[in-house]
Amino acid sequence: MNETKIVEPMWAGVEVLAATIWPPYPGVVLRRGMQGPSIRQVQERLNELGATPRLATDGIFGVLTEAAVMAFQRTRDLNPDGVVGPLTWNALFSTQPVTPPAPPAPQPVWPPYPGVVLRRGMQGPSIRQVQERLNELGATPRLATDGIFGALTSGVW
Repeated sequence: MNETKIVEPMWAGVEVLAATIWPPYPGVVLRRGMQGPSIRQVQERLNELGATPRLATDGIFGVLTEAAVMAFQRTRDLNPDGVVGPLTWNALFSTQPVTPPAPPAPQPVWPPYPGVVLRRGMQGPSIRQVQERLNELGATPRLATDGIFGALTSGVW
């Protein structure tokens, strides 16, 4: 519904994106209890804009369609009356779909500080964790994760 590819003979081999042509306002206020193709267009558009729950695009203006219209109206500072008049229609069909933000990247879970300063000659699971982390960060040469704080572990950086 947003972009249409048009290939015209005079532009041999060139694809042109046509401007979106939104349906004109049907000339009557749409409200609960009504049915028809204009209602279906509103339902489809509300779904494109992220209505939750997604609406059945059955062309029947029911309670869920009314609730979705009201939610949309609130986001556009329109009177949330649940009816689709010219203002709501124009807002619906002139609004670009909202792309949800990407989920945040998972944050690494670091082991707790072992409570002691780690030094050359020490051994144990805390040393192994440090060696694994140094390898993740690109230690060269790669360290054996043997849990022994030797010359290689102390000389990485």
